[in-house]
Amino acid sequence: MLRSDMLDAIDFILKKVRKNRLAFGGVQMLFIGDLYQLPPVVVDEEKEIFETFYDSPYFFDAHSFKEIQPLYIELQKVYRQNEESFLNLLNAIRNNTMEWDDYEQLNKRFLPTTKLNENEYITLTTHNYKADQINKEALDALPTPMYSYAAEIQGNYSEKQMPCDAILSLKVGTKVMFIKNDTSIEKKYFNGKLATVKALDSDSITVQFNDSEELFEVNKESWEHIQYELDTQSLEVKEKVLGTFKQYPLRLAWAITIHKSQGLTFTHAIVDAGYSFAPGQVYVALSRCTTLEGLYLHTRITPQALHVDERLAHFNPQRYSIENLQIQLEAERHHYQLEKIKKVFLLKKIMRHVLHIQEALQQSSFLPKKEELYDRLSMMFDEAKEISEVSEKFLKELEGLCQDVIFTKETDTLRMRVEKAIHYFSKKIKNGILTPVQQLLVSLKDVKRIKKVISSIQQEEESLLFLYNELIHCRLYGKALVADIKEEVIQKTALGEPQKQKKGDSALESLMLYESGKTIQEIATQRNLNESTIEGHLITFLETKRVRIEDIISIQQIAKLKETISLSQHTEIGELRKMLNNSLSYSQIKAGIIYLSMQREIVE
Repeated sequence: MLRSDMLDAIDFILKKVRKNRLAFGGVQMLFIGDLYQLPPVVVDEEKEIFETFYDSPYFFDAHSFKEIQPLYIELQKVYRQNEESFLNLLNAIRNNTMEWDDYEQLNKRFLPTTKLNENEYITLTTHNYKADQINKEALDALPTPMYSYAAEIQGNYSEKQMPCDAILSLKVGTKVMFIKNDTSIEKKYFNGKLATVKALDSDSITVQFNDSEELFEVNKESWEHIQYELDTQSLEVKEKVLGTFKQYPLRLAWAITIHKSQGLTFTHAIVDAGYSFAPGQVYVALSRCTTLEGLYLHTRITPQALHVDERLAHFNPQRYSIENLQIQLEAERHHYQLEKIKKVFLLKKIMRHVLHIQEALQQSSFLPKKEELYDRLSMMFDEAKEISEVSEKFLKELEGLCQDVIFTKETDTLRMRVEKAIHYFSKKIKNGILTPVQQLLVSLKDVKRIKKVISSIQQEEESLLFLYNELIHCRLYGKALVADIKEEVIQKTALGEPQKQKKGDSALESLMLYESGKTIQEIATQRNLNESTIEGHLITFLETKRVRIEDIISIQQIAKLKETISLSQHTEIGELRKMLNNSLSYSQIKAGIIYLSMQREIVE
């Protein structure tokens, strides 16, 4: 159901953010889907403009998809059904090869006089109004008292945007479906999970999940109406929350539309698909059932109910045998790894950074000792030119070495050659570019009225530092190419305190080592610091998602911490640590609190 314009939007954003013109910004992509299920939805008011730019709404007609040559793997094992006769019927519907005998066999499940226990069955129907009607009648038929729950709406949130009913009416015995994933740490439910209401009062709803005997008290969830705006000063896209909608994430589920059933599995279902209107709709409805025995047709399935989208015939990917696929995957694995190495040695961009420094210096008329400054700059130009020329030659050599690896799978020669190159280029960049840039910044620190110049040079310094650290931490197949490199991670110039490393810089150093693949223990050993200190450094990057929470505190420990916080009603770390019998460190508790706050599990 992924629309072609959405795929192009993903491609555009990744290219922009990663500053990479390759398809999807050079990110490895994995697409999983089934063209024979429901197609992408294009509403009437979008069709005219959509058809101006795209041959179809299918993902394979996205402009970005035509840039790539993906490997196609056909998944052939069926997990939902295991009855051969039922599988044959489903495949005939899927492939549009239904014969008269197939229709006869399928329509034997049209049993209008059979009395069913409707509490065991869910009805899958083609249209919203049909599902709503079935749900209303079933709710009215329950003898238990009715409870109604009003949504809390703030700001701008129109009725069309509401994810569920503004007034949710329930009775004990109501069949319901969750319409949102559980955002709490327990992950008790997901969008599409079915349950039955077991208890109600004015401000609580308790349900029992259909796949277990567990009782669960449902909490309200929030949805936000967000508008994205460009900040013209910072050139950043910022979120503006126009309105919020808070309601229990439930809808009645005696009946749901076939579109909403996609991805779900049922042991017992009543299918009303005789008036289907979309390609794949009948197939999706019938294939939700695990057995033919558990399927009841509300209407007969006729040839008129089966729709085929002729545009799917244009998509005919090359499928590989298992043997050829393994060979191709192995080759692609090498290709991807080696492309990452080559990217590290694209060093001609250093010249661009030196030019930007020159442009920054030319903007000011307040610079002292201009001749001396330009002499330094001239030396940097010479170094940048040499680095650029040598890196161009090395990239050509690297191309040949990479081809050898793809054919021979032998990496020793490549590893040795790249190790030498890292030592050579890192030394040239450090001594010939980075150190002069930092000396330049120090020499300008006391000069007045050049704040903008210094800021511009510091930005170039930061880019050069990133490039340098990427080089010395280059990895092949997950292993560092140069484990014993003598060059240390260089820190950004701290103007005014050149001898003292700032706390933020120390944290960044730990982050760089972490992102290079080292564990907290390894970083602590390398930096001769306590593990708790390294944890403290990494905690500061949790909210940016550059550090995985599981590397500091396990999910099970977070659950225990959450339970302790709810019992104690406070978040003082020392007190919480005592209540947990000192089983967690201060850093782990702090990380857990940050994580829970990000998940909106606690309010600090």
